[in-house]
Amino acid sequence: MINNEKEKTASLEKRYDNGTSARRLQPTKKRLPLIKICAALILSLGCAAEASAQSLPQKACRFHPGHYLALPGEDRPTTDMEKARKPDTPFKGVHKIYSWNALEPSPGHYDFSLIKADLASLRRRNKRLIVQVWTKTFHPERGPNHPTFLKGSPKPGGGYYSAVFRPERTGGYSLAFWDPAVAFQCRNLYKAIGKELSCDPNVSALEAVNLDETAWGNLKADEQALQDAGTMPYNREKFGQNMMLMFKGLNDSLPHTVAIQFINWPQDLVPYFVQQVFSMGGGIGGPDLHPDLNIPTYAHLPSLAGMVPLGFAVQWPDTYTPPRTGRPHNRADVIRTLRFAQQLKLNYVFWIQRSGYIEIVEEVLKDPSVVKQSDPAGGLVARYPLSVLPINSTVVNGPKPFPPGL
Repeated sequence: MINNEKEKTASLEKRYDNGTSARRLQPTKKRLPLIKICAALILSLGCAAEASAQSLPQKACRFHPGHYLALPGEDRPTTDMEKARKPDTPFKGVHKIYSWNALEPSPGHYDFSLIKADLASLRRRNKRLIVQVWTKTFHPERGPNHPTFLKGSPKPGGGYYSAVFRPERTGGYSLAFWDPAVAFQCRNLYKAIGKELSCDPNVSALEAVNLDETAWGNLKADEQALQDAGTMPYNREKFGQNMMLMFKGLNDSLPHTVAIQFINWPQDLVPYFVQQVFSMGGGIGGPDLHPDLNIPTYAHLPSLAGMVPLGFAVQWPDTYTPPRTGRPHNRADVIRTLRFAQQLKLNYVFWIQRSGYIEIVEEVLKDPSVVKQSDPAGGLVARYPLSVLPINSTVVNGPKPFPPGL
């Protein structure tokens, strides 16, 4: 733990709130070791999934489950959504990535014009938009998705910790979200997204907002990279809590929109992430839907089906067998991926728009021998989960306070 937690938190609030009055939730003075908590959570997840509508936080949301076209890359122009806007498409809308550095060009000044243009375009065609916010990237060929002005916490003796480092295994740029200053600035972005989009005249086209994956790198492989970058030393407990505080900031700022957290790694934190997002009534998903992968989140999904929204993305590497390095998928592979999504009881699948692949996906989804064409969710789970009510419903169980500490 950091000494003088309250004083340092107050100092960070003053420095990083960009004029807002947001208040960080204070951690408790005494915490249990996170590994013990995660072990307990694994045992208790089955019990948690038996929670009733009376105990699960609920939101009255727009809810249109089914298949969505996922655009590759970030900050793509509105015109790239054309395939999803055609009247005969099997896609309910578009899953599109927006980078933090484009959304916040200068500290505390946000630019959501591209999202708003996309909402207006899709609403005219009676289609929906799922916004994914990218704060990091594991692609060495791409530039950073974080703002260049981003700083970490003040260092003892002067200066600042770095907010960013280069993962050794994957390349790209990842963020030190265990640093409270980095997490606080990101949570401000998420809250601004919710506040701004909830008031947009085309908000009826906003289906969901999802945060990028919880993976950040690998402690053993990236130990030297963290030291070289000068980040705050990794702290598993602070990382876990900060990730959930950021998600709560988004979820609470979207009173009528589904919020989804992509969860995949670190493996020892997945049960904690799943349990905490579930306890907020939030959606759970991930970046890799592939029957041959062993993503830790998969095992939790069937027990959560019907409780919270569930959605996974078929990304570029997932269109090959083995993933990334194998042969391109054919029709049988696409059907196998669809059946896997049905096995996991997903509400949403986001299919990557890769030339030669997405055409097969469209063909499969339009085939009545594979998907019942009268099914509004295209073979996925169409019913409302317990945490989501129809948009005009009266909400009895609203958001709950975040547990103070792990």
